[in-house]
Amino acid sequence: AVKDGLIQLGPGAGLPVRLAGARMVIPAAGDQPLYDTDRGNFAGRFGFAAMLDSRGSLALRGGAGVFYERPFDNLWANIRNNNVTIIRLDAEGVVDYLAPVQRQLEQFTGLEKAEIAQSQETRPTLYAGGMKNGRTGSYFLSLQKQVSATTTLEVNGLGAQGKRLTVTDRVNRGGSGSSDPDVRDLSYRTDQGRSTYSAMTVVARHRGAWGLLQASYSLSHSIDNQSDPLAGEIALGGLNAGDAGFVGNAAFSRQFDFRADRGNSDFDQRHNFVVYWVRTIPTPAWARQIPPYLRDWRVATVSAIRSGLPFSALSNSDSSKAVEREEPAPILNNRADVVDPGAIRLAWQPPVGVKPLEGGKYLLNPAALKKPDSGKLGNSGRNAFAGPGFFGLDVSLSRTISLTGTSDRARAVVRLDAYNVLNHANLNNPARVALGDRAFGFASYGRSEPRRSPIQGPLRETSRQIQVLLRLEF
Repeated sequence: AVKDGLIQLGPGAGLPVRLAGARMVIPAAGDQPLYDTDRGNFAGRFGFAAMLDSRGSLALRGGAGVFYERPFDNLWANIRNNNVTIIRLDAEGVVDYLAPVQRQLEQFTGLEKAEIAQSQETRPTLYAGGMKNGRTGSYFLSLQKQVSATTTLEVNGLGAQGKRLTVTDRVNRGGSGSSDPDVRDLSYRTDQGRSTYSAMTVVARHRGAWGLLQASYSLSHSIDNQSDPLAGEIALGGLNAGDAGFVGNAAFSRQFDFRADRGNSDFDQRHNFVVYWVRTIPTPAWARQIPPYLRDWRVATVSAIRSGLPFSALSNSDSSKAVEREEPAPILNNRADVVDPGAIRLAWQPPVGVKPLEGGKYLLNPAALKKPDSGKLGNSGRNAFAGPGFFGLDVSLSRTISLTGTSDRARAVVRLDAYNVLNHANLNNPARVALGDRAFGFASYGRSEPRRSPIQGPLRETSRQIQVLLRLEF
């Protein structure tokens, strides 16, 4: 009964021309599709496995295939925000939180339209017509060697290429197309996303009577032209769809130019070395007389050494201010110009008289960078700078005790877990990466991953935490 507002493009050829006549419309009664149907998504896949020696100790495996992904979640659901204005209202004095909402809203009835406009946090969403489902082609080739009865070694090569992925651009920036204020700064969903991923992994496993050891290393590189099409957007549930760890809103730097932002993915992590180790602590022959509760303990560890995530050096800290400064079509999330490549990583301290920040390190030297000329895109690439690597170690000590005298073979498990046992504080990526900010390039200790980062586990950093567990199994 209450329709969502839709953006209706004007006549003409090409999006820039059609934007000039764009306006917001409320559809008539009845049902309308939110996006077009994409049929004919044929996904062929194949795989093979072969033994390369007569003993069956050397195996070759491989496969390749095509996969599709349909539109999901707020990619299209955010259309419902088109004719909704979300405003923040600050209540004054004593607030009765038990009173009905309508009574609380009465104190805001005198607000001017300008005050409400300044509080607006949503942008209209325009879903491109005729969008195709995202398509990914992936492959892998694996060689596994059975070194002994208890040890295997595996080398893998793998990769993927994504096309027609859903990305978001901000079009009609600053009214550069339509002058209708209802369609200014549109979030434009389109299928111009492109990505490539390639990796080599080595995995060694040993399983013996004493326990298990597994060590793995991956060398990988992920490239795309946008990593999160919802970054910086706000859903009606009040949750920011973007990650605080990634700077800026989802948008191409230059309007309509999806090629200019090709660079390292936000989650590109080149090196990743992880070791799992589980071992039963042996009891020497001379110690057989020690109490049973001091025997048969098992120790387990998981540790990781990883390279950091990339980040960009920006020339402006606030894209909305850039919209105000640059007309008619500003550059968003613009990157800085590199003027002295050799000095970017040199140790840097603030000017004399300015107290340096504590609790971290400066990773970038602002003297080696400058803001690009007005209307120009900076020469540093998107996510061109590597963030600091990190290390973590978790340890667990456990003992399983059989409970005698029970008919159902009950057992008690006692376990002590220590997370970040060394209490080692890793560096974050710089929180401020806009030139002119006092904290530009400053990275603080105490790493915190973005809440939707795919690299959270294992070893998401905390200060040292110790946990004791007692479990009864029956």
